[in-house]
Amino acid sequence: MKRSLLLLVALALLTASSCTSNGPATGKKKLSIAVIPKGTTHEFWKSIHAGSNKAASELTAQGTEVEVIWKGPLREDDREQQIQVVEGFTTQGVNGIVLAPLDDRALVRPVEDAKRATVPTVIIDSGLKTDSIVSFVATDNRKGGSLAADRMGELLQGKGKVLVLRYAEGSASTTEREEGFLTEIKAKFPNIELVSTDQYAGATRDTAKRASENLLNRFADDVQGIFTPNESSTAGMLLALQDINKAGKISFVGFDASQAFIDALKSGQLHGIVVQNPFNMGYLGVRTMVDHLLGKPVEKMIDTGVMLVTKDNMETPDVQTLLQITSLMVADVKTSRAFASSAVLQSWLNRLGPLLGLVLVIVVFSILMKTPEKFLSPNNLRIVLSQTVIVAIGAIGMTMIIISGGIDLAVGSTIALTGVITALGINVGLPPSLALAAGILVGGLVGVVNGVVITRLKVVPFIATLGMLGVGRGTAKWVANQQTVNMPDTWLNELLVMFPNPPWLLVAPGVWITIVLAILAAVVLRNTVFGRRVFALGSNEAAARACGIATDRLKIWIYGLAGLLFGLAGVMQMSRLRQGDPTVAAGSELDIIAAVVIGGGSLSGGEGSILGSMIGALIMAFLRNGCQQVGWPNYIQEIIIGAIIVIAVAIDRWRSSRAL
Repeated sequence: MKRSLLLLVALALLTASSCTSNGPATGKKKLSIAVIPKGTTHEFWKSIHAGSNKAASELTAQGTEVEVIWKGPLREDDREQQIQVVEGFTTQGVNGIVLAPLDDRALVRPVEDAKRATVPTVIIDSGLKTDSIVSFVATDNRKGGSLAADRMGELLQGKGKVLVLRYAEGSASTTEREEGFLTEIKAKFPNIELVSTDQYAGATRDTAKRASENLLNRFADDVQGIFTPNESSTAGMLLALQDINKAGKISFVGFDASQAFIDALKSGQLHGIVVQNPFNMGYLGVRTMVDHLLGKPVEKMIDTGVMLVTKDNMETPDVQTLLQITSLMVADVKTSRAFASSAVLQSWLNRLGPLLGLVLVIVVFSILMKTPEKFLSPNNLRIVLSQTVIVAIGAIGMTMIIISGGIDLAVGSTIALTGVITALGINVGLPPSLALAAGILVGGLVGVVNGVVITRLKVVPFIATLGMLGVGRGTAKWVANQQTVNMPDTWLNELLVMFPNPPWLLVAPGVWITIVLAILAAVVLRNTVFGRRVFALGSNEAAARACGIATDRLKIWIYGLAGLLFGLAGVMQMSRLRQGDPTVAAGSELDIIAAVVIGGGSLSGGEGSILGSMIGALIMAFLRNGCQQVGWPNYIQEIIIGAIIVIAVAIDRWRSSRAL
C-alpha cells in the first residue's frame, strides 16, 4: 500500500514539474503566453486582443498548441496594477509574456525579474528602457507624429496656431508621437505657432474631456489646429469640440481608429487620424514569442506599420482593410453646526471662510492669466459649473454622512457602478427614465448595505466603505464585461451639455438639478427633525442614543439617502461621457470629501453645511480649471490641491481643539 502511495506521489510530482518547466518548447507542449495590455477598455486594446487570439488559433492549427491569457489594468495609469500582473504571471511560470508597458521605467524591474525566472518578454506598443527583452513589436511612433504634422501643415497651409494635448507622462509611445509631431512642425512649418504643448489629457476619456474643455476655453478662438496623440485624448477633445460647436471649424488631427472617429472623418469633424495596426501588433507579438520559445531567430525590432487616414483616402482598399481589422475584429473579443465661538466676528469668519476662499482662488487666477476675461467669461463659468456637478451632488450626500460622524470611501466606485447600470438599462430597452431610476436605486442599495455593515456587523465606517470601494468597482467591471458600455442617444446624454436646449436654461440641466437638490438638502438638515438628529448623532452619539434616537436606524437612512445621491452622480458621469465606464471616478472620493471639509465640515462629526460643501466643490473645480488654463503641469495641480486638503483638515482639527 505504501509503495503504491509513493508511486502516485512520484507521478504527481513529475506531472507538476513538467507543467511548470520553462525549458525548451516542443511542438507537443502547450505554450501559455500572457498578453498584458496597458488597459482593456479602449478599442485599440481590444484589437490587440483579437490579433493575439488569431495568432494562437493559427499556431494551434499548425501543431503548436498555444494558449493566450489576456489580463491587464482597466485604467491606463495604473502602473502598480500592471506591475502586479507581470509579477503574478512570472510566479505562475507562464512560458512567455507579451507586454505593453505603461511606463518605460517602472516596468523594467519586473521584466528583468521575469527574465531571471526564465520567463522571456516581448514588448509591444511602447518601449522599455532595458535590454532584457526578446523583441520590440510596435508602430514607428515618431513617424506617426511626423505624418500628423505634415497633415496639419497641409490643412493650415503652413501658418497658424496649433494646440497639442499630450497623453500621459511616462508613456513612451505617445511621447514619441508628440515629439515627432513637434519636431516636424518646427522643421517644416516655421510659421506655425505652438501655443500649448505641456498639458496632459490623462488616462481616461473623462480626464481628457476635462482637460480639453479647459484648454478650449482659453484657446478656442485663437487656434486653427489641434493634435492629440492617442485614442482617449482624441475622444475627449472631439467631445469637447462638439459641445461648443467647434467640431469641424478647427483643423483636428488625432490618433488611432474607432467607429466614432470614422464617423467624425466622414462628417468633417476630424481632418485626419494616424492609424496603427493594433491587430497586427497583437498577432506579431504572440508569433514572435512562440518563435523564440521554439528556438527560432527573431528580429530585435519589428515595425507593425502606420498610416494617415483622411476623408479623401478612407475608401481606398488599403485603408478599408486596416479600418475593418481595427473595428470588426474587435467583436470577436467583446465580450453643522457652525464653529462654537464666543466671538461674533470669529463665527462670521468661519461661516464666510469658504466663500472668501472661492473669491481668493478666482482673483488669484484672474491675475495670473494673460487673458483674465476668458477665465471670467460666461463660457468658462459654464465649463466650471458643468465640471462641478458630479462632485457637488456627491458632496451633498457626503455632507450628511460626515455631519453624522461617518465617512464613505466607496463613492467613486458607486458612481462608476451606477453609470454602468444606467447605460446597460438603456441598452436592454428600458425607457431612459426607468434606466435613470435603476441607476439611482442601485446607489441607494449600496448605501443601505454600507449602513447595515456599519450598524449590524459593527465595522467602523472607514473599513466598511473601504471594502465596498473594492466590491463596487469589481461589480462595475463584472457587469460591464470589463469594457465601456456604449449606448444610443437619449435625453440622458444632454444633462451636462455646455449649451443646453432650450437656450433659456443658460447652463446644463444637471447644474439646475444640483442647485435644487442642494436647496432641499439644506432645508432638510436645518429645519426638520431628521436634520437635527443627524447633527446630534455626529456631535455625541451616546447622548443622542440616551435621548431616544434610534442611532443605528438613523445611520442606515443616512447612508441610504447618500447612496441615492451618489447614484444620481453616477448618472451624471454617464451623461458627461455618453457611456458607462467601470473605470471612471477613481479617486473622486477624495475630491468629494475635500469639498465637504473645505466647506467647513468636520471629520469629527457634528459640523458642516450644504452651502459650504457646494462652495468647496466650486473651489476644487476652479482650481483645476485655473491651473489648466495658466498652463501649469499636472503635478503642480496635484501638489496645490493636495496641500489645500491637508490645510483644510489641519484647520478643522485646530478649530476642534479650540472648542474643547
